[in-house]
Amino acid sequence: MTGEHVARPNELMFNDFNWLNERAAAQSERYGNWAESTLGKKEVTIELGAGTAIPTVREESQKMLGATIRINLNEHEGAWNTLAIPSRALAVLETIDNHINQKL
Repeated sequence: MTGEHVARPNELMFNDFNWLNERAAAQSERYGNWAESTLGKKEVTIELGAGTAIPTVREESQKMLGATIRINLNEHEGAWNTLAIPSRALAVLETIDNHINQKL
């Protein structure tokens, strides 16, 4: 693997010859183990910029028990357990970081 592919997400696209099936299987297993470990716990999912055009992230968040914080400038609406923040993700994360640092 060359340096230019180190940060490449393992997303399967058309004619994608760099897809690593073993890596995807390992990621899927880790995710399944983590999701199982959250059963019965109150978890919060934070979505950053997940839109409706490709709803995968939103659908997965809604499967989880607990609340969702959805940060999206244009498509922030959500289910009853969603805190919708109509803003850019970086601005919100910087605000949270500043608030935490002031408390420390």
